[in-house]
Amino acid sequence: MAARLYGVAPRGDCCRTAIRSRSIFRDGPTSRLLSRSCVRKVPNYSCELEPDQRPSWVPFNRCSNGSSCKTSDADWLRDTAPRLLLITLGYHLDPIPLVNECQRLGIPYVIQLQCASANRFVPAERVATLRHAYESAARVLVVSEENLEKVEANLGVRLSNAELIANPFGVPWETPFQWPTSEQRSLACVGRIHFASKGQDLLVHVLKQPRWRDRSLEITLYGQDQGDRARLESLIAAHGLERQLKLGGYQSDLNALWQAHHGLILPSRFEGAALVVVEAMLAHRMVVATDTGRNREWIDDGRNGFLAPGATAVELDAALERAWTARSMAGAGPASRHRYPRPVSPTSRRGFHDSPS
Repeated sequence: MAARLYGVAPRGDCCRTAIRSRSIFRDGPTSRLLSRSCVRKVPNYSCELEPDQRPSWVPFNRCSNGSSCKTSDADWLRDTAPRLLLITLGYHLDPIPLVNECQRLGIPYVIQLQCASANRFVPAERVATLRHAYESAARVLVVSEENLEKVEANLGVRLSNAELIANPFGVPWETPFQWPTSEQRSLACVGRIHFASKGQDLLVHVLKQPRWRDRSLEITLYGQDQGDRARLESLIAAHGLERQLKLGGYQSDLNALWQAHHGLILPSRFEGAALVVVEAMLAHRMVVATDTGRNREWIDDGRNGFLAPGATAVELDAALERAWTARSMAGAGPASRHRYPRPVSPTSRRGFHDSPS
């Protein structure tokens, strides 16, 4: 997976917005870092950002017409001379480009890491290079404390330049409570169909057990195929689980999705910060999830959801059993309130057994 890079435009003061990273709040840590770098690079200029001002992100190595420039990345970096380079990594094993060139030119860079996994460690021959890149960054932005622990374990260091950030999500803060009218209890599993990361195969191993076959529970899996849909369909058919497990494809209307389901189940083997957990909570839905990424920071086990300690069928089964047994739950807000700029109301959160009355 290639890194994505953005440069803060050098022209003007804080500049008009061209492209900015979707992954950072407008008043988040990169904005504050930009403020400090403006002060360092432009004496007598105070770059204290007003609420309606944003950093101006320009696409990396793109010409004015949007096409890729024919110059090398290093030449583009030298010619453009951005105030700051943002390097967005999808995975902790991704290579980190242009570190040496940034240091040679005196351009600060920020690493934004979206996901780290304990399943794969950095090869020994790459540790020194990646450690240097992370330690030399002006900031390392991570989306969960658990991911930071994984990166530090991979590199064998403590990253004093690390900072926790929160990604934006796709539902309104104030979501009216609407409960499904169906008598059958229904959970949504939201995420790309990819066993190695999202763990949908674990649902088959759980639901094929006799006691789940006899219960009125249906799980619908939403998400685009990333290589495992055909295998999942075969597994479902092989175990005769067509009634319990359904494939819903890609769903862009999140409000409609949550109106049709009583809760979320997320059997991921690793995560960064699964925003679907926050979106489910804001839609007044409880969550059953594995203890990966930021889930432990958002889910108060037994109160607003249920955590499986590990991504195994046995542990997921136990968490789902506790959710099935529970008859009332209070408050989705406290688990995530301190991580986001607006509070989530703790009222009207229910388990998937509860009636709307």
